[in-house]
Amino acid sequence: MRTILLGIGLSILMAMGCSSGDKTLERADESAKKKDSEDNPRIVLGEEPETSSDSVKKEEPEEEQEPGIKKPGTGTLVEGEWHLTFKHLDSPPLPEEGMNFGLAKALNSVSKVGEVVQLEPLEGGLSYSVDPGDFGLDDRTRGVIESCPQLKSTTIDGREWIEADSFMYCILEPRIYYQLQGIARAGNIELATERLYLKTERSAENRALTCVENSDVANGNDRMMERVERADGTVYYGTADYLRPNNIAETIRTGVYPEAQRNVGDLRAGEFMWDMDNGFIGYALSGFGAQARYEANQQVARDQSRDDDFVIAGYGCMNCHDQGYNNGNYIPCGTGDQAQYPDAAAAAALVAKDNERFFAAMQKLGYEDEVLLGDEPITAIIRAFEARTGTQFAPGGATGALR
Repeated sequence: MRTILLGIGLSILMAMGCSSGDKTLERADESAKKKDSEDNPRIVLGEEPETSSDSVKKEEPEEEQEPGIKKPGTGTLVEGEWHLTFKHLDSPPLPEEGMNFGLAKALNSVSKVGEVVQLEPLEGGLSYSVDPGDFGLDDRTRGVIESCPQLKSTTIDGREWIEADSFMYCILEPRIYYQLQGIARAGNIELATERLYLKTERSAENRALTCVENSDVANGNDRMMERVERADGTVYYGTADYLRPNNIAETIRTGVYPEAQRNVGDLRAGEFMWDMDNGFIGYALSGFGAQARYEANQQVARDQSRDDDFVIAGYGCMNCHDQGYNNGNYIPCGTGDQAQYPDAAAAAALVAKDNERFFAAMQKLGYEDEVLLGDEPITAIIRAFEARTGTQFAPGGATGALR
């Protein structure tokens, strides 16, 4: 299995509670659904009139499923599913296989099931009939996605399709991504992620602490990294940046990250990552008082692949962690008797082991290693979508904290 060793990537950020940008999750009534315009192009699927040529009953494949892989249905249009296409693009940013991989990776990155779900294009390629239930997305989460104002439709040969790049933008846009991950959009996001994904399994026996210097993005040797191996063998990572060394000493002494004061002088910013049930990785970002944040404070972190430099929860995390958990240059945490520092080679081996699971999950999508290790497809597709539509990410969390 390929060992992935990268410099530590995504910075840790500040975050306040979220209220602006909240959207009503209830579906509009039938008249509202039919009244969508170019200014508000969201659509609700599965309402095309049934005809003998394009409405096909979904049949379960008879072949035996490979362990840990869920294959889609017949590869035909099915009424009630999401009908997605990239064929509206004059010049796709990636070859066809890369576009397929990008959509498959995005869907599996928000999946609630314990299997990797392969994506089977329809005949002719670059179009898909996707059952939300295959990914464990219920009516509520489906309604959240379908309410996304950036969701666009296109008509090809008399049939209405969802533009697949707009769909990817929506499911990984942080205000929606957090909801799909089951994380509250306001409040203490560290506690929310720990409750859902760590499940209070942290103990001296399954926990490793280290500090990281020469980070690509953040505050150098004031970054602490925690790795917790859960009872089922999967992992949960937390990282935090401190401006005050005594905060690190307190963390080592007590085993609990100290609660930062809500001012820049005591800035504590963090990211949290966890193995999902299907082997992909979930992400969340936090900051002052462990509050939720959608994007990084640009004084803390920058994503050089974006024109606006924002590191953004959801698709921004995909770019910095495109091959899993990142490695770093480790140094002792704390001083004297309080110093904790796993051997650098041992720490690197732990990260490499964790990344084997992630890479194995991506391999289950059925693509060659050269595609899996090539350009990060979600980043390329989202960047191209924003450029062609003029879509701009609105910074400031939901409270305008960065404005």
